[in-house]
Amino acid sequence: MESRPVGIICHGGAGKIEEKETYAAGLQEAIEDGYRLLRQGASAVDAVIKAVVIMEDNPVFNAGTGSSL
Repeated sequence: MESRPVGIICHGGAGKIEEKETYAAGLQEAIEDGYRLLRQGASAVDAVIKAVVIMEDNPVFNAGTGSSL
């Protein structure tokens, strides 16, 4: 398999960030898990789904369960 450079960026949303360290840790987890999948040869869609699920499951982010419009 040919090695190609890969990258991932996660955007945690908009609004005032109250818990900056917790917020940063959540983004870091999403980025690392998505990036790990890319490095293992997973599709970009699978990596994005993994990163989004991590952020949706994290109550710090206004996404998924408990989010507001």
